[in-house]
Amino acid sequence: MRYAVPLALTLLALAGCTTSPAPVVRPAPIVAPPPVRLPPAPLPLASDWNDWPFTPGQWRYVQRPEITQAQFDTDADVVSISCNRAGRQVELTGILPGPVTIRTTTMTRTVAPTGNFRSDQPAMGVSFAASDPLLDAITFSRGRFVIEQAGRRPAVLPPHAEIGRVIEDCRG
Repeated sequence: MRYAVPLALTLLALAGCTTSPAPVVRPAPIVAPPPVRLPPAPLPLASDWNDWPFTPGQWRYVQRPEITQAQFDTDADVVSISCNRAGRQVELTGILPGPVTIRTTTMTRTVAPTGNFRSDQPAMGVSFAASDPLLDAITFSRGRFVIEQAGRRPAVLPPHAEIGRVIEDCRG
């Protein structure tokens, strides 16, 4: 027992002199990038165009000294209906080259683009006489009218008052 106490103290002293093992450095977890979300594929359109969803966007009325204009601003492009007061023409712009079909609740007509009306707008346009009955059909269409063209999704637009204001500006 005489050696037991000094031996125990020596062992305790030696145990106190040892160092703790170095902490194990773990590599940072590899975080996988979030999966890329593709926009959902467009749903096929119903056979009746009255059931097609509206094109997202908003009509706004623009009045300048030379023209009045109703613009439908969307994420992709702008469709506009303008009054050329000098020629008493209503111009539909924001379309591609090629035939355009305009559908309303009372009338459907396919027309050919007549040119680019303004240098600030790269898209083609269609010109109508201010007295054209298709303009009234667009204005008074029940709930929607559609602009269809090969190579692009149909524009399903609400017939808001801005369109009627532009047409009346051309007639008056």
